[in-house]
Amino acid sequence: MNQWNATDALIEENSRSLIDLRKYADEHRYSFKDRAVYYAVENEINRLEKQNAWLAER
Repeated sequence: MNQWNATDALIEENSRSLIDLRKYADEHRYSFKDRAVYYAVENEINRLEKQNAWLAER
C-alpha cells in the first residue's frame, strides 16, 4: 500500500487544474470580451506552475 503524501496529492490536483485552465486560455486567447478573464487565468496558470515547482523541490 502506498503511503499518502500531501505534497504529491497537491501537485496532482494542481496539474488537473492546469489542464482545464490551459484549455480555457487556448480557447479564449484572442477574444476581446474575455480578455480580463484570460489574464486572470494566465496568472493562475503561472501561480500553479510555480507552486508545483516549489512543492517538487521539497
